[in-house]
Amino acid sequence: AARPSDGLPPVALAASGLLIGGVMLGLVGLIGLVPFSATFGEVRMLGTLVEWWVPLLVVGVFATAIAYAASITASEMLGSRLASFAGLLEVIAAALYAWLLLGEKLSIPQLIGGALILVGIGFVRSEKTSASVEPGSSVEPGPSIESDVFVESNAFLESNAFLEADVFLEAESLLSVSMELPATEASPFLSTGPVELPG
Repeated sequence: AARPSDGLPPVALAASGLLIGGVMLGLVGLIGLVPFSATFGEVRMLGTLVEWWVPLLVVGVFATAIAYAASITASEMLGSRLASFAGLLEVIAAALYAWLLLGEKLSIPQLIGGALILVGIGFVRSEKTSASVEPGSSVEPGPSIESDVFVESNAFLESNAFLEADVFLEAESLLSVSMELPATEASPFLSTGPVELPG
């Protein structure tokens, strides 16, 4: 549930994905590739006759919008790794609700799979806790490369009004070159002067 590189919020990204999926499903149903039918009369919900828009509102708001927003928020709080394992709880919850509400029986492999998911989540959670720094523990800061570079460069610029460089060239003849370099505005910290490059 990290923020995308284009700056689009995760909730807006999920909403756009659901909207595109709904439009494509409607088009596929209209074409006839998937059996599709809609009822705009009274429907039975929890043993009571209600208008057709009531279950649509329940599914759209509670089972989709709130569920996705809560999932994205939880992913940001837990971190991507723990959230990915915790997302596997959806399988366990679906099996549990099917057993409680529909009376479906769970097989031994299904129970073993659910137990393995719970064990995996426990391992990831314990590893995250042990990797965190305990309160009161001292952590030695590492070397600051950037600060060392700035200190050395500032000391060099302040102590050298003239830039002197020795360049050793292996050639047939030795040349002594002396040149005058004018100061430029692009380098306000360094005023250039005569530079001698003995060969």
